Amino acid sequence: MPFSWKRHQSVEEFLAAAGAFLEQREAENNLVFGISSAIRTTPELFAADPPCFATVTDAGGRIVAATLRTPPHNQVLSWIDDLKAVDAIVDALREEPLPGLLGPTDAAARFALRWTDTTGQPARIEVAERIFRLQRVIPPARPADGNWRLAEPRDRDLIARWVVAFSSEAVPEAPPIPDPEAVADRWVAQVGRIAYVWENAGEAVSLVGAGGETPNGI
Repeated sequence: MPFSWKRHQSVEEFLAAAGAFLEQREAENNLVFGISSAIRTTPELFAADPPCFATVTDAGGRIVAATLRTPPHNQVLSWIDDLKAVDAIVDALREEPLPGLLGPTDAAARFALRWTDTTGQPARIEVAERIFRLQRVIPPARPADGNWRLAEPRDRDLIARWVVAFSSEAVPEAPPIPDPEAVADRWVAQVGRIAYVWENAGEAVSLVGAGGETPNGI
């Protein structure tokens, strides 16, 4: 079955074309939705190197795949049922210097094989991740001491330190965060993400954030 590749000039155009397709697998496509949300809410962060958006349609004009990239970061794939559509993505991107790929296991494996065959470049698995869908909240048998509250300007320095510490522990292979203070400022201002601090006896002991908006959640 022939497939057609189409680039989109803006995140609005991309979501108008692919939104309904992506929502069919909202949990699996949470990263595509989340990045798109970040581009819409904080476009200034992506102005220096504009994001790239594209979709793949089948012979009947039905969208079967969506992909985006925010340079210099990895290419991101949507959930793809017909893995032959992955070949069309590789063929369209074969001349681009991609640093890596994020996507569902089967689609990513197909992409890596096709990419290696097409470009001669080797591929390896860098990180294996999972997606968890929240179905219900189970209260703990013994609630933690303290209370949560929205992050405030007085938390800025602490959040900046914790952002750096989390990145170095969770993804040590990632490059350093260039401006953690700016990240903390955005979180405190609730720009692109809402941050909450868990406080016990007047001391901040934990941090949780919510971001990456999807049509029916975050």
